[in-house]
Amino acid sequence: MSCENTAITCIDRYDLIYEFEKFITERVQLMRANLFFVHGAALSIADRCVVISGKSGCGKSSLAWFMTHNGFEYLSDELSPVNPDFLHVEPYPHALCMKNEPLTEPVLPESTLFTEGTIHVPAFELPARAVEQACPLSFLVFIDKGRHGQDLAWGRIGGAESAARLYSNGLNHLSHHGDGLPVVASIGSRVPSYLMSGGTVEERAQVVKSLFN
Repeated sequence: MSCENTAITCIDRYDLIYEFEKFITERVQLMRANLFFVHGAALSIADRCVVISGKSGCGKSSLAWFMTHNGFEYLSDELSPVNPDFLHVEPYPHALCMKNEPLTEPVLPESTLFTEGTIHVPAFELPARAVEQACPLSFLVFIDKGRHGQDLAWGRIGGAESAARLYSNGLNHLSHHGDGLPVVASIGSRVPSYLMSGGTVEERAQVVKSLFN
């Protein structure tokens, strides 16, 4: 593969998609440097949005897949662009990417692309429409994967912890004043935030839905 006359060696489909998405992501961040890009999924209901963030493998994409089949509309997976001035999330509806096949219904569509390390579901295959305009950010949910397989635990966290987790899961800190610290502090202090760990995808989705109510 060649990007802007720079050759990139890809040994399989996983490498190809990874390098291509990284290239596109970097260009989008340069074009929209005013946004703070969070490693997370964004979903909405009734024109209100939640960003679900966490380290790779915590289950955020599997949760997003399940929620799109249970009344939620899709803004993004993996990359959530937050406007820190207006607290809106911009849509970025590329394919939903999971590490493992879902353990429960719904089943994956035939158009799903399997690579050596990832599973990609095209956004047009999701039952809910992909949102095409910015959506107000109602709250943040951080998933801690340290308690996988245990009972569900969740609760609200303070602005300082929210800011720290946002910074840890941010992608373009250097595009912002103060290396992004003022931005995450502002978002963390203005947006309610919750920490979730353990539980099944169904239990996690029920909690997120209850927070909207």
